[in-house]
Amino acid sequence: MDEREDLNPKETTEKNIAELLGELVAVQSKIQLIKAAIFLNKQRSAITTKVGDLKQYAENQAKIYSQNAQEAHQAIEQYKDAVENAMQEYEASYEGLVDDRNEWQSLEMENITKRKLLASRIKETRSTQEYKDWTRSVKAKEDEIRASASDPDKLTKLAEELKELKSKDPTLQDMKALDGAIGDKKEIKEGLKQNREEFKKLEESRDDKLEELLESKETSLAKIKKQTIWQKIVARFTNKSKKFKTEVVDKIASKAVDIKDNKIPNIKTELSNKRKEYSQKIKAKIKDTKSTVKEARDSGIKAAIETGTKLKNGIVDIAKGIGSKVSNTKENVKQTLKTTIQESAKKLNDLQDAGSR
Repeated sequence: MDEREDLNPKETTEKNIAELLGELVAVQSKIQLIKAAIFLNKQRSAITTKVGDLKQYAENQAKIYSQNAQEAHQAIEQYKDAVENAMQEYEASYEGLVDDRNEWQSLEMENITKRKLLASRIKETRSTQEYKDWTRSVKAKEDEIRASASDPDKLTKLAEELKELKSKDPTLQDMKALDGAIGDKKEIKEGLKQNREEFKKLEESRDDKLEELLESKETSLAKIKKQTIWQKIVARFTNKSKKFKTEVVDKIASKAVDIKDNKIPNIKTELSNKRKEYSQKIKAKIKDTKSTVKEARDSGIKAAIETGTKLKNGIVDIAKGIGSKVSNTKENVKQTLKTTIQESAKKLNDLQDAGSR
């Protein structure tokens, strides 16, 4: 809806701005957590499944070679850690995009406040005697112009007078400011759109890399449950301990070393370059938009923005705290979220009256 529609005097009273911000923050926070959970749980699930298959494979091979699978399990843990460390690089990029989105959403809150305050103030001004007198003066001048349609010289003078009169519109400055805020709204919307696109690109890149790291001869062989005749024959004539170490333990361990020494540095370089390219495009835009989104003048609304931002920052920290290498359980995360929201919700409610003054 165009904000100018808010100026219709027949429209019902606008929602309390502090309440509106509270609702916006709640929605944004839920979406933030859901997306973070989806992003992280997808890789956790894939790693858990593949590691389970790998353990099954190692145990089957241990039986074939009559060996203890403990050494293989240690290699598998190294492999798991290597994959998780690689995924942490993507989590770090994800967190950077979360920070960017948080900045855009903070600008969005300020922009909403500015537009609503301006629209409300314009509506109030239009109900004053000053504005009504000005409107009558404009109408009288326009009537005079219509009555002088056959007198070109007089029309020129009257047109100048009308122009001067309209420049004294009591709502003019606020109307210009509102137009600027509407322009900022479009910029913020575009910034959030680009941010969503970067999230999508990152997730696709992460998925491709995760599949690459988890696909191996060992994990595909993990589904073999029975020993083949050839395996039985080979096992009779080989040093079982050496063969098990060479064919199972060393191959898994070398996979972990390759990820640590080669894959992760390449991932870091690739993500760093992508991050730098995105940052160059987006940081300047955020800075420009910030310079045009001014602080709310009403202390109650300003406090609501600050409280809403604090809640959102808390949600961002929670979203970042459920990464693959953090021991927080799902219940701990839910409890932290519940406590954060409860504490901030009361503050937002207390600010509603202030926001409506």
